[in-house]
Amino acid sequence: MADWLGIDHLTDLSTGEAVAAFFTPLIIFAVFFVLQLILPARRVPGYVKDRETGEPRNYRLNGLLVFVIAELVWAFELFGLPRDWFYRSTLWAVVGGTVFCTILAVWSVFSQPKGEIENPWLALWEGRSQELQLFGGRIDIKMWWYVVGGTMLSLSALSAAVWHHNEFGDDANPGIYLYAAFWTFYTFDYFIFERVQLYTYDLIHEHIGFKMWWGGLVAYGWLFILPLWGMAAHPDPGFSTGWTYFWLIGCGVLFLVGWTIGRGANLQKYTFKRWPDRKFLGIFEPKHIKAATARSCAADGGDTPATSTTWAKGSWPCRSLWCSATSAISGPGPTPSSSSASSPSVNASTRRRVPRNTAPRSGPSTRSECRTGSSPASTENFSPSRPWPCSCSRPGLA
Repeated sequence: MADWLGIDHLTDLSTGEAVAAFFTPLIIFAVFFVLQLILPARRVPGYVKDRETGEPRNYRLNGLLVFVIAELVWAFELFGLPRDWFYRSTLWAVVGGTVFCTILAVWSVFSQPKGEIENPWLALWEGRSQELQLFGGRIDIKMWWYVVGGTMLSLSALSAAVWHHNEFGDDANPGIYLYAAFWTFYTFDYFIFERVQLYTYDLIHEHIGFKMWWGGLVAYGWLFILPLWGMAAHPDPGFSTGWTYFWLIGCGVLFLVGWTIGRGANLQKYTFKRWPDRKFLGIFEPKHIKAATARSCAADGGDTPATSTTWAKGSWPCRSLWCSATSAISGPGPTPSSSSASSPSVNASTRRRVPRNTAPRSGPSTRSECRTGSSPASTENFSPSRPWPCSCSRPGLA
C-alpha cells in the first residue's frame, strides 16, 4: 500500500526510530507547553467574554517568540535533532499524535459539567467547554494548539525540504523549497498577527473536543504538508529553464494573491470588530446598517469579495491552488490528495451552531436581510466594544 501511494520512504524507520516517532508529538506538546508557560508574553484582552465576570477574557501571547526559538533549535540541530526528522517520522507521529489527542480530549471533555450533548461519543467529538485556561490564565489551550500546530507546520515542511535535498542534491526540485517557504511565511505571518486570531471563529465559537485537539495539533502541524509525501520523493522533472522560472514565479504570485485575500479579509473583520467606525487600511470607510434597535453590520467597506471568502480565511483556496501548481513542478508520480487535511468541510458542521458564551444573536441571518435591514429587531443595544460579529455574513462566516 505504501509503495502504491508513493510514500514507502516514510516507512523506512528502524523499530527504535518508529517508537521515537510515535512519542515525538507528545514531547513536542510538552516542550511547547513549557515554553509558552515560562517565556515572557504580552497580555491582551480578547473578543470572548468571561462567563463569570462578563469582561473580555485575557490572553498571554508569545507565539512569535516560541516560533523563532523552535526554528533556531531545528536549524542548528540542537539537542541532536536531525533536520529531516519531522518529515521522516511523519507517519508514526500522526499515529502517536492521534492517540495522545484522544487522551487529552477525554480529559478536557469529561472533566467538565455535562452540556447539551448527552451522547458521550458526540460530546467527546464536539466538546463541552468553549474555553480552557490553565495556571491562572497563563496558558489558553486554544492558542496553545495553534502555536504548536503552526510552528510544526513550518518545521514539517522545512524538514521535508531537507530530506529532499539530502536525497537528490543538485537534482533536487526547486518547487519543494518554494512549497516549504510558502508554509514558513504563512505561519510566520500568523504569529505576527497573533492577536487577530482572538477574533476568529475557532476562538469565539468552537468547543474543546477531539475535533479541535486533533485538528489544531495533528492535522495542522503534520498533515497540512500532505502533498509533500508524494512530491518530495521525486527529483527535478527536468523542465527547461524558462518553464521552471514560469512555474516558480507563477506559483509565488498565486500564493501572494491568495495570502493577500485571506489576510486582508482577516484584518478587515478584526478592524471592524474592534473599531467599527475606523477606515480599513485608512482607505475603506465602513457603512453601518442597523436593524431597528439592533446591532450594527458593516456594508460596502465591510462587505467585500475578500470578506465573502473568509469562511476559509482565504487559506483553503490558496492552498488548493498552489498545491496543484507546485505539484505540476514535481512531475509525474502518485501524490496523495490534500483534501482531507485542507478542506474546510472538516468543521462545516460546527458553523451552524449558535455560540453559548456570547449574547443571543438577532442580527441579519442572510445577506438580503443585511442589505435591506429586514431581520428581526433586537432587544440588545449596539455596543461599539462588542458589535455584531459579521460583515454581512452568517455566524459561521464571521
